[in-house]
Amino acid sequence: MRVSKHDEAVQMYEEALVGFTRALGVDNKQNAIMHYHIAVAKDKSGDVAGALESARECVRIYDKLGITDEYSQKAGDMVMRLEGVE
Repeated sequence: MRVSKHDEAVQMYEEALVGFTRALGVDNKQNAIMHYHIAVAKDKSGDVAGALESARECVRIYDKLGITDEYSQKAGDMVMRLEGVE
């Protein structure tokens, strides 16, 4: 079975996520960014459930940290789109 570029990207982002979690803990801005990128790659590969899970985690971290930026806005928009709330 051929691995798509999106699947390769998810694997790389997930490896980075492990490193950031190990170094910084679970709830940090770098993890939020990685979850956003994972959500985008999973969405593009057709894994809607996985994309929604990662986008929700991104939003959760940003909310906990009280950060509103480009990624938090995009992740929030993605959650609404994937949930069909647009």
